[in-house]
Amino acid sequence: MRYFLLSLFLLAQTAPSIAQEIAAETAAETATEVLSFDNGNQIAAHLRSEYGIAKAVYLTQLAEQLSESFASKEQLQQQWLQALELSVAEPLNFARINSHALMVQSLIQHTNGMTLNRWRQINIPTQMRFNKPQQFKPDTDTFTTWLNLNAHWQYLMNDKRAKIASWNPWVVETASLNESNKKTADTKSEGDNNSVSLVLNLLLDENSIDAANINQLSLQTAQADPLAVALIRQQFHHETAHPLAMAYDWIEIYQLLELSPRLLTAEQQNQLANILSRTTTQWQSNEANINLINPDLFTLLNQVFIALPNKFKNPDHSDQGLNNAIFSFITGIQNPNTYFAHPLRQDIQENLEVCLNLSAQQRPEPPLPIADSQFESCLDEFINWGSNLSKSADFAGNLIKLDNPASINRAVELPAVQIINNLAIHAAGDVSCKQQTKNRSNWVEWSMAAATLAWFNDRWPALMATQQTNQILEPMLRAGENIFDYSACIADNAPLQTQFEVVLNKWQRLKQEIITHVNQFMIERLTPNSDVDLFKSIDQVTQYVPEDLTIGPCDVAQSCGAFVTLEPSIELLNLFPNHLKLAEQFGLGKLAICYEEVQWVNRETAPTHLDNNKIANFSGQLALQLTGKYQEKDVFTKQFVSEQSHIYLFGENNTEVLDTACPLKLIGKQINTTLDRGTFGLLPNRLTFLTAAKVDVNAVIDNNWQSWLNSLQNSQDNFVYFDEMNEVRSTLNDAFLQQANDLQQEIYRKLIANNISRSNDSALSRATFDFITHRKLLERMATGLYPHLLAADAKLHAAINGQERLVDMQFFRSAFQTQKNLVDMLNFADENFIQHQNVWQSTNLADSAIQTSLEQLHSIRQSHTSKVAEAAEE
Repeated sequence: MRYFLLSLFLLAQTAPSIAQEIAAETAAETATEVLSFDNGNQIAAHLRSEYGIAKAVYLTQLAEQLSESFASKEQLQQQWLQALELSVAEPLNFARINSHALMVQSLIQHTNGMTLNRWRQINIPTQMRFNKPQQFKPDTDTFTTWLNLNAHWQYLMNDKRAKIASWNPWVVETASLNESNKKTADTKSEGDNNSVSLVLNLLLDENSIDAANINQLSLQTAQADPLAVALIRQQFHHETAHPLAMAYDWIEIYQLLELSPRLLTAEQQNQLANILSRTTTQWQSNEANINLINPDLFTLLNQVFIALPNKFKNPDHSDQGLNNAIFSFITGIQNPNTYFAHPLRQDIQENLEVCLNLSAQQRPEPPLPIADSQFESCLDEFINWGSNLSKSADFAGNLIKLDNPASINRAVELPAVQIINNLAIHAAGDVSCKQQTKNRSNWVEWSMAAATLAWFNDRWPALMATQQTNQILEPMLRAGENIFDYSACIADNAPLQTQFEVVLNKWQRLKQEIITHVNQFMIERLTPNSDVDLFKSIDQVTQYVPEDLTIGPCDVAQSCGAFVTLEPSIELLNLFPNHLKLAEQFGLGKLAICYEEVQWVNRETAPTHLDNNKIANFSGQLALQLTGKYQEKDVFTKQFVSEQSHIYLFGENNTEVLDTACPLKLIGKQINTTLDRGTFGLLPNRLTFLTAAKVDVNAVIDNNWQSWLNSLQNSQDNFVYFDEMNEVRSTLNDAFLQQANDLQQEIYRKLIANNISRSNDSALSRATFDFITHRKLLERMATGLYPHLLAADAKLHAAINGQERLVDMQFFRSAFQTQKNLVDMLNFADENFIQHQNVWQSTNLADSAIQTSLEQLHSIRQSHTSKVAEAAEE
């Protein structure tokens, strides 16, 4: 009984774990049943249908890596299952710069020794290469890999099925070669001749670039031709509304058609012409949006569309002007002819042309081989060009930070590729990051050396096979991979964002100097205390009070003894018509205010003695009249009356004195009076008095002045205009416009005619020079350090090159040419900075502008490695 109970207890404890294992196995079996593939086409179709482009490529690259791993089955399976759950960010687009084709066109155009026909003899197949999944980020090859997933998985299934099936539940370990698999296997031997036709048919029917259509297309071709890839990619970018990336695709299509040794068939030419016509119409209808990204791009691609049909008809067609324009657009080198003819490149150019001409095929055939010593010398020259000369100070600058506007200005006059090391050290920021920054190559020179080396390898394959190719190419590859490989600290510094903030600070300083210049101009040209805003209309309301204006009697002899000097107020000056106040500020006339008609009003008498009514005190309110004058002509009058009544006079009590408004002439006059009856004989019967002022008129005016001014705030009536002088308006308008024009001309001249020689003539010139210099530096940093981002990120591209790009010298020139009001220009510039403030942290592709050139060198190395391995096996 005891053993029975113990058995029940153990069974109860183990049941849950057994149940969990059974459930897990059942789930795995169910997953295997649902996802069970016996060929690469099925896996590729599943990845395209269920995952995004980046995730599908990531899983494919991981499978390639795991298939070569020595880890245990459980470890590999766990890693694969974790990868299925991993989130992989999808890029906005897959913009691509074909640096290899770009440099080939440049070699042909700028070198005596390379021609289009000579180049077409090259035949270096590009090998399939993967990024390490641990460091996976989408790059320009991601889209190509996605299109060719079938080829990648067929390779894995054919060569490593058993290994993959051990850890990947999707893969059936043994399977018959079904029709789909067989078709792919057969197609592999045919090459890629039919992929262009298939893609043209797909695009001509206006089918979308989705998983279903690509899966169907992939069943008919093993691996897409580069031209087919570019055609599909441009359609993908069109459908996803990325015109900038699509433009780069059409540039690559143009390059591939020019350099390809294979001509399109008549049917393919007609198909492509129809697609081209449709695309041209779409492109031109989108002109406004394209110009916001880059007006030059709109023109450039129109030229590409015009030139492409000529390449169908004439295989030797080459448009040197267009090729130069493409080169300038991608590299930022504005004058390619000058660049390639520069004396610094003389030795490179001479050595290059000697080696190319030594390699030229000449009659009689077969040609005589190049001498071993000549071959080795040329090979060394090309390697040295790409590994050392391309990173020399003459071609790539120094790892020295440019720390003042003058040195920065001299540097940014050069193309960005020629100061790439200066730009990198500037991006590094602090000392520790600078110490981690490596010397890097001018990517144009490196890419051209790589293209030359690729052609040289294909021209002399037998001689190349005698070299230690891997060792020879290693420094060249390291130099190329290092060009756009920035240390983590540079990325942390966000160099473009940091430089944008520097430019913004320079802009704030420039605005302050403009304000200072305006204020100084006002001091020099207008009257003191002027508050005229020359950027507003002539109807602006001014609160001007002349600096030296005081108010006194108009005629002191006629002011009833008043001579006090009074201070004006804004309210008092506002009694003048506004245009007259403006006119004084422009020096057209003089304002003046004086008082007159000083008198006592509301006069009354009061006897001073009960027994003598012949003398009295006279009381009343003091009144005066203010008269405003312009150029000594009366403009307005305004009367003021004291609020309180004052005893202003002691004098003879009669009507004549009472009627005298200004008793000044009576002061001191004798008053003889007789006494009333009843006092006769006791006292003299006559008394004599003197007329006397009882109050100081000046004191009364002074005491009432502030209350009179205050009354103006509440009432503007009780004054009369004699003459508003409207004829002054015309003269004022002319003076206003002249001063406003002079001011804006002065400022604009300092903004648009600014250079290092004029940078010290004023604070405004220095601020302008500083701003423009750092704005150029921002453009050079974007162009030199991140050309791949400029190709991929339309917002960043627009901020640097667009019609509404970040404020630069051209912005000032355009404002000047259109006579934009300076304030409007400043406000528009502020809005411009706000518009572009969030585009500088952009990250898109983990790629470089020379990816295609690197692929060529890797293909050469991989090809020679394979040959060495085959020879060792034999």
